Amino acid sequence: MFSGAGAIFEEQFGLPAIVGSLFMAAITIASVTLNVQKIIGLISAVTPFLLVMVILIAGYSLLHFDPSAINIDSGVAKASPAASNWMLEALLYVSYNIAAGVAMITVIGGTVKDQKVAGWGGIIGGLGLGLLILLINISMLTQIENISGVAMPMISLANEIHPVIGFIMALVLIGMIYNTAVAMLYAFSARVVKPEKSSFKSFTILFGIIAFIASFVGFVKLVGTVYPVTGYLGFLLIAAIIVSWFLYKSRSSKVYV
Repeated sequence: MFSGAGAIFEEQFGLPAIVGSLFMAAITIASVTLNVQKIIGLISAVTPFLLVMVILIAGYSLLHFDPSAINIDSGVAKASPAASNWMLEALLYVSYNIAAGVAMITVIGGTVKDQKVAGWGGIIGGLGLGLLILLINISMLTQIENISGVAMPMISLANEIHPVIGFIMALVLIGMIYNTAVAMLYAFSARVVKPEKSSFKSFTILFGIIAFIASFVGFVKLVGTVYPVTGYLGFLLIAAIIVSWFLYKSRSSKVYV
């Protein structure tokens, strides 16, 4: 997330990537001291803006899509595949999204006492995320030659509509990156040290600094390395969740019997 912020600052605002990474690291570390409910509120406030921008970009991309002029093979050839075939890549993409979000999903789910509410929240949220990812991929596929090699393709597509739209999209993505970074840092720190302990802030600062140093690797390289690895680890997580669910159902049925 810190590296992604650096990429936005560099590509959209013409500033050194380290400025964006440092800015994001600073506000993320400072924000983790906030209440979890406030963090959830921040996430829900920014998401609708992202959905509106993605719908706008997807609509524009489709309207200006010329199938005869696009060369998907040429655009794909410039990219480094995460796996040996498209099916495994698709599964890795799904697995990554689950693995990356599970830390905050667990925190959010823990604040909801009604299982039905939590269940419907998961279903609606999953469908919303699926729609968002579908629109983003459609937008990129229609302009794949133009965005190959770009760190932030959605901002590049937004700039094609108008520089102001590109600027707004950059701000929205910074907001989403901020929310994700805060959620991940909080969830990771809370797994190591309980939030109510006095040492929680010290560990949060330490983990934040380590993440900031790791961002020097570069956004594109991190995405190409971390995402596939997280996807493979996500397979284990998904399997554990499925097994846990069946065991829970089995125990519940025995109690009722």
